[in-house]
Amino acid sequence: MGALIPVAPFLIFSGPAAAWIAFGVAMLTHFAVGGARSVFTGRGVIRSGIDMFVVGLGVAAVGYLVGGLVAKVL
Repeated sequence: MGALIPVAPFLIFSGPAAAWIAFGVAMLTHFAVGGARSVFTGRGVIRSGIDMFVVGLGVAAVGYLVGGLVAKVL
């Protein structure tokens, strides 16, 4: 079910628009999960949201770079 969130834009749109919308939705979702995490950690909502956003951004960057390397090899 969690994978449906970033994949859903590709069911409606195509090309770069779908990719950017998926990226935006994924980053907003990361921020929301981080904000919700603040309930358990006692930290501020914004601080926890930004922490999770940065983690998601890092994962996206690594995925982009690895995907680019794999595309060059194949």
